[in-house]
Amino acid sequence: MASAFDMNILFIHDTPNEFSGAESVLRAEMEVLEKNGHEVYLCSFIKTGVDMIFDSKGHAHIFIESKYKVIRGMEKIIVNYRLIKWLRAVIADAKPDIIHIHNNYLYSVSVLLALPKDIPVIQTVHDCGLFCASLWGIEKKTQKECSCCYGMKSVFTGCYPLWRYILFYLRNKLFLSLTRQRVSYFITPSLYLMRRLKENGYGLLEHIPSMIETHVNPSQNKWMRRNKLLYIGRLSPEKGIAILIRTIHILLKRRVRCELDIIGRGSQRQELLSLANHLNLNGHVRFLGYIRPSDLWRYYAQAKILVYPSLWAENCPVTILEAMSHGVPVVASRMGGLPELIEDNVTGMLFNPTDSFNLADKIEYLLKYPTTLENMSHKLIKRYQRKYTPEVHYNKLIKVYHQIINEH
Repeated sequence: MASAFDMNILFIHDTPNEFSGAESVLRAEMEVLEKNGHEVYLCSFIKTGVDMIFDSKGHAHIFIESKYKVIRGMEKIIVNYRLIKWLRAVIADAKPDIIHIHNNYLYSVSVLLALPKDIPVIQTVHDCGLFCASLWGIEKKTQKECSCCYGMKSVFTGCYPLWRYILFYLRNKLFLSLTRQRVSYFITPSLYLMRRLKENGYGLLEHIPSMIETHVNPSQNKWMRRNKLLYIGRLSPEKGIAILIRTIHILLKRRVRCELDIIGRGSQRQELLSLANHLNLNGHVRFLGYIRPSDLWRYYAQAKILVYPSLWAENCPVTILEAMSHGVPVVASRMGGLPELIEDNVTGMLFNPTDSFNLADKIEYLLKYPTTLENMSHKLIKRYQRKYTPEVHYNKLIKVYHQIINEH
């Protein structure tokens, strides 16, 4: 068995050139493990000519995808023997004590087939993809928890296109079956996701919240400044940004002065810009595009409230942990794991999903009482220091590693 000081960990993750919550957690895990004396390796997949956003002291092994779109697509649907051979060679060279998977959707079947049976495998689950074909975790039309998994019901509810169901039928069956066979342990950043995985037959689960590191002291006098609201994240329908933009329109009609900064990029950007223009919100809503993570502290320092209006079943969003570490109160929808992070009326407020008027009520109340915001801020920082620092995360993670290695 590896000691606490010489463990080799091989991470596997879909892509190292995007920066979402999963990538933030992965990079933070790699850094804290290396800081504590462990050897860390990364296996990932990338298109030709695309730069990585991070590395692990040179121990990164990158599988270059085919430059031909048709071949790339076939390799993802069908078993990719080239990748299996490559990954097995990497594993043989790294000699890991444990293999830790994060997102595994691009070449899921090929990755799982390449894993040796004599090395324990753990997976951090970042979304509902192990039991929900759309990843939303809810039926899109009804906003209720789904029970259709990858079956035909997902087509009838409008959650999964028929062509995708047919095209990926065999691949999805193999993916789910192999995941249950090859993965020894599942880490869930939220209790909500742990419950959903249990309901769908997954065993050996451990709840370890995500983490974020910050070195910035929160601004102590911003509560009397202008009413700046903040959204940070992907610009896509499941994030509920259209609801937030309509909420700004409602607040302005109520004569509540406020401004909204939207940070991020995504497929819905043009649609959201058009909505803001249609509601005459020029000067009140700013689309700032992608901002480097190292520069986000400037926006947290100015914001009175972070708004997180998700429509899908969120897990443990890093953006909320960042806001927490900066002492920025959060108003979030009652979806997925968000109520675990935000204690209603104590460290923020929760609102009914899709309800712009209910969201407007919450924001208006907080902006009216800056002392309430300030009290929430102090409680948020204490909560972050108690539960979401790299040190807290590392202690829980390394305990699970040793337990799995001992049991394997």
